[in-house]
Amino acid sequence: MGIEVVAEGPAELAILETDDPAVVAAAGAPALILVPRRLWAAQTKVLEDAGARRIVEGDATVLDVLVAVTEILFSTCAEQRRWWKRGPGLALELSSPAGSTSGRLVGLTRTGVMAQLASPIAADARVEIAIDTPAGRATVHGRVAYSADDAVAIELDLCDPDATGKIERLTPRRVPRGASVRRSL
Repeated sequence: MGIEVVAEGPAELAILETDDPAVVAAAGAPALILVPRRLWAAQTKVLEDAGARRIVEGDATVLDVLVAVTEILFSTCAEQRRWWKRGPGLALELSSPAGSTSGRLVGLTRTGVMAQLASPIAADARVEIAIDTPAGRATVHGRVAYSADDAVAIELDLCDPDATGKIERLTPRRVPRGASVRRSL
């Protein structure tokens, strides 16, 4: 998924690709577990007992993973917004028929996003949100539900095929040694 380790030592969140409860228990932090297949209820229970806070299965969407991360790290939407505003945020680009602008994500839910923008976009405008990831550009479409001078609330189009893309869309493909590499979503 293009996750980068930014510091060694205690972590607020561990994202693991495993179905081994020993690995989950050794993480020492709340864990988001990515598994390639559907688990039986007993397997899920064992992972939860070992410390898994959320388990995301291979048929989940990229949006499901992002929402799971925010649900683990933040207990309220207000706490999430305060955190996003303090830090550098996640850079994004918004494109609409009237033009495009850059900004940063300040809130994420399953049905929408809040963003601070460099220039305003009109309410009710159809937009495309683009976020660069290590494996390429991820996009999702939506509608501006609320617009202020420097911020927007965007209702996501949950029927958008980009929003319902599977997790593997952000995982770089394995390429045989010596083969040329071309990244695409």
